[in-house]
Amino acid sequence: MGENHLSVAVRGTAAVLGVLCAAAAALPAAASGKPVPGKPAGGHHYLVAVHSGHVLMAETRGDADRRGVLQAGFGEDATRQWRIVRLASGWGLVNRRTGKCAGVPGRPHGRLLQIACGEDGVADRRAAWEFSDYRAMRDGDPVMLRSRHNGQCMDVYGGSRDEYAVVQHYGCHGDAHQRFRVVNVPGD
Repeated sequence: MGENHLSVAVRGTAAVLGVLCAAAAALPAAASGKPVPGKPAGGHHYLVAVHSGHVLMAETRGDADRRGVLQAGFGEDATRQWRIVRLASGWGLVNRRTGKCAGVPGRPHGRLLQIACGEDGVADRRAAWEFSDYRAMRDGDPVMLRSRHNGQCMDVYGGSRDEYAVVQHYGCHGDAHQRFRVVNVPGD
């Protein structure tokens, strides 16, 4: 009789271990701490430049009215994380740390600035973007971001691969330094 209880206990333990192993295998890559492509609904995201593998980062030093957007290596700090929100005239990219949107200044071919997204539900059109292919963006594929203000695209200046290179708006041409992936922040 003791052997039967022991064999039942072993089989039960094996079944529990099998369930745990299957559950662990089913966990998304985000649980491993690695960024994973995903839908922009809710949460925060990295915007990864295809040509360099760097992410967009909000500049936090200097004159508050002149702070820009740069590319930098992956990091967990909030300056590198963006929330994608629906605005009346497009999509806003709201930085987690500063609470400001990545937007275009009033002049052509300038560096992106962090600006107020809008007041009283009226979005500043300079902060509105459109994705070249929304479905591709949701699937984690590279997309271009076009300003709803002037029709120019988000662009890493000169195709630089350098840490802290300036991100600007420039005429759309589709090269790799104008394409970005939206990647979920793990655990967010």
